[in-house]
Amino acid sequence: MDNNKYLAINEVIKQQFYLKYNRVLTLTEEIILEGAIENLSYEEIAHKLYMSSGTVRNIASKFWDQLSILYHQKITKINCKYVIENILKSEKILGKEELNLTDIDHENIKSHQGIIMIIDDYIENLKILKQLLEKEGYQVRSARSAKMAFLSLEESLPDLILLDILMPIMDGYEICKIIKTNPLTSHLPIIFISALSDTIDKVKGFQLGACDYITKPFEEIEVLLRVSHQIKLKDQTLRLEKELKEHEKTIEMLSQSRSILASVLNNSCCGIAVLEAIRSPQTAQIIDFQYFLVNPIFTDLFNIKELNNLNFIDNLKECSFGKLQWIEELINVVKNSRDFRDIFLFQGQKYQMSVNKLGDGITINIIPLIQ
Repeated sequence: MDNNKYLAINEVIKQQFYLKYNRVLTLTEEIILEGAIENLSYEEIAHKLYMSSGTVRNIASKFWDQLSILYHQKITKINCKYVIENILKSEKILGKEELNLTDIDHENIKSHQGIIMIIDDYIENLKILKQLLEKEGYQVRSARSAKMAFLSLEESLPDLILLDILMPIMDGYEICKIIKTNPLTSHLPIIFISALSDTIDKVKGFQLGACDYITKPFEEIEVLLRVSHQIKLKDQTLRLEKELKEHEKTIEMLSQSRSILASVLNNSCCGIAVLEAIRSPQTAQIIDFQYFLVNPIFTDLFNIKELNNLNFIDNLKECSFGKLQWIEELINVVKNSRDFRDIFLFQGQKYQMSVNKLGDGITINIIPLIQ
């Protein structure tokens, strides 16, 4: 069977099995399923698992019974491939050539702890690590060759990869290099697996993008600590990236809002200004106002040349229409939250000045009145 098709069928069965029985397939069940799809004998499957054929038959018998209940018809090793393909075709999950993986909800079968892919050609290592990690709540996917690993990564991405260095055809270093140079998988953390007796180049591994090493024989506590640490780091990184994206979106929205506000202010026929209160360090009483924002009309009316270090009282004294009694009125606006309005004449034009409280300051809106 085409590897892509096998991976897709395997993924769907694992999902439906989990939803029915609330557990993931064991490594033994995965290999029995794979063997049945490939038309292998129980002796050949047992050889892969380093078990007796009798033990494999007993495990397989229970597994076929569970699949029969799941799919409401008798399933055996002989008819497994035919029956499951027909069921998936009838449910429109399997097309004529391959599975449509867009119909698969991977989130429903993703464990709370995370998804871990183990790439190792040695079945005993896969078995030990799978049992250990699944006991801690991780969902485990396995690949016994580089080809199977890459096909699996094309279908869905794990949270962490455990990668054996000594692999046939393509070693772990080369697999790591390919994963890290692919933009779609470069972010995946990789922990190398090696035996204490192996001659390994740790520097090379880190240069290629690996984040840690686990040595054989496996120490359970060490494996779980290193895996947990990388899963937490990945989760923290994803949260940070999400927060940064939200922050960037907020900044962009603020920038757009400022642009809109600037456009409105600059094109308004009214004079608009925002002033902040200046308070005495000793008494905390308002003694003046400083400019925070002004538009062009307001600048022209008050003959403002430069806002830096310019206070409202000094500016008011220089205006021909300025009234010093405005100072007390503006202070009362801040103190008592009482709006203030007045009319003044400037160069033959009548204006109405409206003042409202804004925080610890005021907004001034000067409107030309029709004669």
